[in-house]
Amino acid sequence: MRGFGAGVVLLEVETKIIVPCRVLDSIRERLGSLGFRFEWSGEERDVYFQHPCRDFSVTDEALRLREVVGEPGSSYVLTWKGPKIGDPGVKAREEVNFRFDRDGDVLKSIFLKLGFTPVARIVKRRSIYSGLNVRVFLDRVEGLGCFVEVEALGEYSEAKTLVDRAVRSLELESYESTVKSYLELYLERNRQ
Repeated sequence: MRGFGAGVVLLEVETKIIVPCRVLDSIRERLGSLGFRFEWSGEERDVYFQHPCRDFSVTDEALRLREVVGEPGSSYVLTWKGPKIGDPGVKAREEVNFRFDRDGDVLKSIFLKLGFTPVARIVKRRSIYSGLNVRVFLDRVEGLGCFVEVEALGEYSEAKTLVDRAVRSLELESYESTVKSYLELYLERNRQ
């Protein structure tokens, strides 16, 4: 079927580091000096949904429809994220993604008709780099600030080792990290 991509099931191990926005450029330079390769830069517009019969805040799941805006245009990714597992300080969870290149509004309409409720809209400017067997995301999230995510995919302990090594190489250990998702941070901020 044209316009649709195969679903992918992954174990994603990541750490999210809260940084002052002013240091993103120096982190970008450090990525270059370590041989990281620039992959992409653009905007991601995420809409998170609540299931009509299951409370995702209790089950620690997330259902997200993402519009990816950049060259050569927009595409969409539907993502289910399972409950977090693993050690404190590093977030690991099963993730299932389905990519497609058009009609994100149609899928959103179907969810609404099925009783799913949008709970948050999160917009971020993101740059992605890869190297040292990890991906690094430099994010400016509207209303939340700036973050560096370091992510590896695969078996938990090996992926965690790769993430920890990259954080040390990027000299990010002195900054605060969080295992909270952007959705959790957004909901916390808006409850206050």
